[in-house]
This record gives sequence, structure tokens and C-alpha cells, in this order.
Amino acid sequence: GSIPDFEADLVSRIDGEWAEEVDDWARCDGDVQACVNSWAEESIADACNYAYKDVEEDDHLCDDYRDSRMPVVRKRLAQAAVRLAAVLNAVFPEQMVW
Repeated sequence: GSIPDFEADLVSRIDGEWAEEVDDWARCDGDVQACVNSWAEESIADACNYAYKDVEEDDHLCDDYRDSRMPVVRKRLAQAAVRLAAVLNAVFPEQMVW
């Protein structure tokens, strides 16, 4: 698929199946730097638990590998988009982006 199709799919999921989670994704109780650090720790955990799980050095990663990780990739990209919008809204409240 194309990038616009991928983007449309993410927006559809954010508005649909993940809609009840979006407020939690964007929540930042405290300073923005602490939230960003927490979000980075989530990404590190996902990298260890999904992206690199069962991968050995010099492995050839095939389509099955990519396809098996795409649900996590999709959700992490959606979370990143929501969180970036939340940070921008906090920084520029007069120009809400989400």
C-alpha cells in the first residue's frame, strides 16, 4: 500500500478501534520531558519485546518478520501522532492541531 493509504488506516483506527485509548495516550500528568521519557521507555520495551524478539545477529528478516511486527508498529505510530499533537496543543494552545 501507499503512504496515504497507511496514513488513512491509522486515522481510521485512531477514530475507531483505538478511540477509547486515545485520551490515555495523550495524557501527560506532569512536565512534558517526563512524559516524553516515559513514552521513549515504552518504545524501548516494545523494541525488546517485539521488534528484536527471537532475532539473532546476521538474521535475514523476511516479509513474515515484518508482517508479524506491523500491529505493534501501527499502534506505536498512532500513539506517536496523538502524543505529538497533544504536545503541540500544549505548546500552541491557540492553534489546536487535534
